[in-house]
Amino acid sequence: MRQTKPLKIEPLANEQIDLLNRRVIVDLKNQYGSQPINGLAQRIAELKQTAQRSKCTKIIVKGVPQQATQFIERGFKLEGKIPGYYQEEDAWWVTDYLNPNRKVRDQKEKEDAILETVFSRCFAPPAKANSIPGDCFHWARPADAERLSEFYSRIFETYPSRISEPKYLAKQIKSGIPYLYARIDGQIVSAIGAELDPFNLSAELSDCATDPAFAGQGYMLQLYRSMENKLAAMGYRTVFTLARALSTGMNLVAARSGYRFSGQLINNCNICGDYGTMNLWVKP
Repeated sequence: MRQTKPLKIEPLANEQIDLLNRRVIVDLKNQYGSQPINGLAQRIAELKQTAQRSKCTKIIVKGVPQQATQFIERGFKLEGKIPGYYQEEDAWWVTDYLNPNRKVRDQKEKEDAILETVFSRCFAPPAKANSIPGDCFHWARPADAERLSEFYSRIFETYPSRISEPKYLAKQIKSGIPYLYARIDGQIVSAIGAELDPFNLSAELSDCATDPAFAGQGYMLQLYRSMENKLAAMGYRTVFTLARALSTGMNLVAARSGYRFSGQLINNCNICGDYGTMNLWVKP
């Protein structure tokens, strides 16, 4: 799995510079609460300067609707909504692009066709409803980081986070980030993780992958259910996931698991060798 070597650039307060995916991300709610933003023109100028300095080409701003609307009025585009992300309030994700080429969907027709297929098939049972033995599922321990990283490296040419690095995965698991995987004959065939926002009690199902030889057999559906149960037991109230727009299988899993389509993040991250548009699915 190829990944961009991180550069040493210090972000401004309350901003995340994501060099692997050439994005600047800011969460307005964490900085301003639910209040409208004063000095908006200067704030946007600072964000663009930060992006240019770090050679990022996309800005993602998250906030409550009234904050996001202020940015939309300044030319930002609404790309996704997560109802109840901030416990009692919705989160809107609005974006701006410093390079116009990044907001062009080269495979728009194919992505739209996949979404139509998902909507037409989501209420039908899976083609293969195999009975999967429960003892093939395992919650990851730090000692599993090596085999998990090997699995992810086998599945993805590139990925937007450092899951191909055993030390990174081990650190994540030690810190309490849950990972769950399915193992058949000693080999990992499917896996899932979660990114946690303990302050807002919201979580993203992430790092979802299935070996193509085992696709369509129900492993990811079971991983979704088990991870959701785990997160509910931990007190999380809102769960969402981002599925690659070119992946029929992952979008179908989200839809069949009761998630609602809630937006599309254009060329959002470096996945499978190129920038990929991600479909947002939410399950309050």
